[in-house]
Formats: sequence, C-alpha cells, structure tokens
Amino acid sequence: MFERVAPSDEQRDADAREGRSPDQVAALRLAALLVLVDVLLSLAVAIAFGNLAGAPILWMGVRLAMAYYLFKLRPRAEALALGLTILAGAGAVAGVVAGQVTGGFNIFGYLFAIPALGGAAALLLLLLGDPRREKRQAALWLFGILVCLPELLLLVLEVTGSLHRVGAPAGA
Repeated sequence: MFERVAPSDEQRDADAREGRSPDQVAALRLAALLVLVDVLLSLAVAIAFGNLAGAPILWMGVRLAMAYYLFKLRPRAEALALGLTILAGAGAVAGVVAGQVTGGFNIFGYLFAIPALGGAAALLLLLLGDPRREKRQAALWLFGILVCLPELLLLVLEVTGSLHRVGAPAGA
C-alpha cells in the first residue's frame, strides 16, 4: 500500500516504460543524450570564447534537468522537451530574420542558427511519433552534422587562434 502512495524510483521507471514500444524508449533516451551533448558543447564554446558570464546558464540548467527526466522516461519531460525544441527552432529563425532586417545580410546570423535548427530538427525526429531505427539514425546524423561538427570546428578554430587570423590584415 505504501508503494502506491509514494512509489519508489524503480516503480516509477517501470510505470514509465509501460505502454511504450522499445523504439520509443530508445528514441527518448537518445534524445536525452543529444540534449546533454548539446549543453556540454554550448558550455565548451562559451568557455573557449570567454563568454561564460553571457552564456544562458539557467537555460542550460533547464535542459540538463530535461535530459535527466527524458532519460528516466517521465511523461512531462516529453512535453517540456517538445515545447522547448519548438521554441528554440522558432527563436533561431526569428533571430536570423531580425538580424537581417535590422543590419542587412550577416553570414554569422546564419552560422549561429544552423546548430539551433539542426538540434531542433533532430529532437523533433526523436520526440514525435514512434521513431524506428532508421529515424533514430537520421536524427543522430542530422545532429552530428549540423550541431556537433560546426561547434567542434568553432572550438578548434578558437583554441588554435585561427579564428582571429581570418579578419586580420596580411601584414599582421
């Protein structure tokens, strides 16, 4: 009787898995892993560029908590992840559009929007429906190419100092 009033973690985990296909469980856990990797990459980029004070630490904390609850298969985490994913994608598009309207064409607006849109697209593939193995692989490739690759390249360019030499005059 006590377990019905205050269920243990094992009981909650078993209840969360009940009614879900193995594909859906795998997709939610993969989504949690992708969110965790995204937060760690964002934190690494903020540290490398010396912008840790300007980094959205609260947003990263929310996403870390969301990743944990997604991994634990909590139903509210799915709704939160879906909502935040849609907001992040819409925010990236709105930021690019606002930047283009106010300042003219700026390639950096597009470059910063690519990882946000790639991450949102990969998470939407995993969070919507009952993703089969092929769909999970597509989400993983999409995330790797559009999120990990640009952010890792940015980190390498910043750490090696190559990013600062791009705009430098020939004699410098």
